[in-house]
Amino acid sequence: TNQPGVDLVINGLPVLRTGDEPQAQVQVIPGTYDVSVYKGGYFALPQRVTVGANAEEALRFDLIEARAQIAVNSDPVGARVKVAGVEVGATPLIIPYAAGRFEVTVEAEGYRTVSEFLVAEPDSTVDLVVGLEPALGWVFVGASPDAEVRVDGVFVGRGEQSLRLMAGRYVVEIREAGQSVLGREIQVFDGSEESLATPGATPPRRP
Repeated sequence: TNQPGVDLVINGLPVLRTGDEPQAQVQVIPGTYDVSVYKGGYFALPQRVTVGANAEEALRFDLIEARAQIAVNSDPVGARVKVAGVEVGATPLIIPYAAGRFEVTVEAEGYRTVSEFLVAEPDSTVDLVVGLEPALGWVFVGASPDAEVRVDGVFVGRGEQSLRLMAGRYVVEIREAGQSVLGREIQVFDGSEESLATPGATPPRRP
């Protein structure tokens, strides 16, 4: 680090304080870790590192004077927040940061990502409130009128279906006379369209 007397935190747990030296070494088992450093009046972006067996990884943290704050809230809560491309936590979130102009990104599974540039004045708090919109795609299912259509095991209707689903991964199944006749795992993206049908059946068109 560029400052002595820094607290080192790994995966949210305090590990050590560097004392008068601006550096430290920690032994860990192989894996992926979120590493942060803290010092009163300063702020540094956290970093993620993957350490292999019998390997060493070096991280450098440049602490900057934290004279501003960023407050981020979202609907739904629990969305991931990135500042300048680095993940810093989940909403609702208040973090110290340097004054200036920077990009804040808010993202959550199944929702459209929002990115905005904010300007933080010295000794102030800049607020960002985001209402995340669902990322939706279509799945068109062609099946006989009496066939059951299930999504992740849940019955959604009989016969052909036009399903509008949030972005994510789903298992779509067609059952006839209680037996599964077709099943497929489908990845839905924002604005995507996917089709599946049993032999002789035609998927419907987009409404």
